[in-house]
Amino acid sequence: MSDEQKQPNAAEIAAAQAQLKAIFDDGVATINDRDYKFGLASHRQRVTVFSFFSKIKGQLQNEDFSFLDSKEWSHVEKTIGDIVMFDEMQLSKSPLHWEKYPEDYLPFVAVSLGVISYPFMRGKNTA
Repeated sequence: MSDEQKQPNAAEIAAAQAQLKAIFDDGVATINDRDYKFGLASHRQRVTVFSFFSKIKGQLQNEDFSFLDSKEWSHVEKTIGDIVMFDEMQLSKSPLHWEKYPEDYLPFVAVSLGVISYPFMRGKNTA
């Protein structure tokens, strides 16, 4: 198997699950010293995010973010932006946020997909 198709081992999966749990429990992901606060997501919002996450999880593992240019991602990104706040404002209502902090975007995408999907994954191995 090439590095391009690297599959995570059990230890990597456990570490990722622990990180998602910690962020889910705390409600805050700190990226580049900035706090992104996760509000309560409705079941419908979680389903939307988890469905998309399930489709592209392999791409994330391979650091392939080509999905970011898809129409489906635009809908999921809006859903995430409705859930997550930065400086007491929903990201969906702060259109220039990523212009100001582009270095946060890719880590934020990876973390937010996992954190919002976490309630569906807790207690099981997601390999």
